[in-house]
Amino acid sequence: MRKIISAISILAVLIGFAISYGKAYADTGYDGFIKVRLTSPLKSDDKVKLYSERGFSLYCIDDLENELGFPEVNEIYVTSGEEGDIVFLDSNGELVYILTADAKLLLTSRGEDIRVKVEDRYYRGYLMFNAIGDKLIVINYLPLEEYLYGVLPKEMGFSFHIEALKAQGIAARTYAIKNFNKHIEEGYNLCDTSCCQAYGGMNVESSKTNEAVDDTKGMIITYNGYPIDAVYHSNSGGHTESAEEVWGGNLPYLKGIPDEFSESYPNSRWQLKMNSKEIEDKLYNNSIDVGKVMDIIILDTTANGRVKELMIVGDKGNETISGNEFRTIIGTTTLKSAFFTVSKEKIYDKEIKIYSVDNNGQIKTINLNDVNIIDGDGNIKSIDGFSSIITYRGVKNIDLETTPVTLNFTIDGKGYGHGVGMSQWGAQGMAVYGYSFEEILKYYYNGIDIEGVEG
Repeated sequence: MRKIISAISILAVLIGFAISYGKAYADTGYDGFIKVRLTSPLKSDDKVKLYSERGFSLYCIDDLENELGFPEVNEIYVTSGEEGDIVFLDSNGELVYILTADAKLLLTSRGEDIRVKVEDRYYRGYLMFNAIGDKLIVINYLPLEEYLYGVLPKEMGFSFHIEALKAQGIAARTYAIKNFNKHIEEGYNLCDTSCCQAYGGMNVESSKTNEAVDDTKGMIITYNGYPIDAVYHSNSGGHTESAEEVWGGNLPYLKGIPDEFSESYPNSRWQLKMNSKEIEDKLYNNSIDVGKVMDIIILDTTANGRVKELMIVGDKGNETISGNEFRTIIGTTTLKSAFFTVSKEKIYDKEIKIYSVDNNGQIKTINLNDVNIIDGDGNIKSIDGFSSIITYRGVKNIDLETTPVTLNFTIDGKGYGHGVGMSQWGAQGMAVYGYSFEEILKYYYNGIDIEGVEG
């Protein structure tokens, strides 16, 4: 019964796509299923453990109706063999089965509820395997809608408003269709990392996120009839960014807009403090050697304030890089966006004792870092830039250029992510204010349509 229902469902889906979406799916090769490379559950790149309580079955990828059978075993280990063959072993290391490199076979569990445990996580659908030398590539082959069950909780989470989750579900579905052939030359469509979209399989699913997927089934975002590149980010910091400012290329549906809905949510404002040595080490590990970092100068920003280009000034030389490259070097989870300003503070490492007299006539010592000077106009200035001061024992010369200092940099930033497309926290803010998923998507993506929406 499961096989008959499956065949009817797939046929209905294909007919629906052909009639309703037309050119939206043209040239993608999409047939209702998607191949997703699994990396997050794997504990090694040459051997993977699989488990199924009911045992395993094999199917041909071109015929999911006829079971091919598999030896009676509940736990197996998969590894690569000679000339790209895939070898299955039991828990004792005994040979169970061999798939030749050219076999188009899929592995799944027996019974109606098909799922397989890969290491410690369960995945819907089927598994297929490729071998590159000793390296094993594990691919989850499953219906697109079931794939989205494992994407939504990783990309947004069940705590968000249902309308925000629906918007995220449609954006994630559209992203998958638009980027369907991103890794096709490697034998799969998408991977389970942020390179494509985070995907966690059944273990991360929740009833609420599954509901958001089901309620928007088949819906995608289009511009002039074609699926858009539905990129999204965590928080815009108050203004989204145009795609050409970040990646180049003019995409009319990805234009920067004011985004008050992201304000007051996590990471709308943040601050990062780093000293010159920490930044120097990060640069050096990325093959940039300017010596001790003396300054960070922002050279150019987008119209909306994100850093396009900056200069790292070091005692061995200078280096000009983009704001996005600097973010990658520091770490994208540490430097949360390119929407930032930089200030610095000199901290003198060597204490120079300076004597002062308090209101009671008592002589006290103070640190050089605490010294300020009043100039002839009555303005308070720091000691930096003056070559001599009066101490308890007379005039003392100070060479501030050679006095050891620690440079502390404070980076004040806004938002989290690249800032292009939909802000996830902004979507939450809109949903809380009563906006629907359609209104959310049409706010963040300019001039788009949502295919598959009734009415």
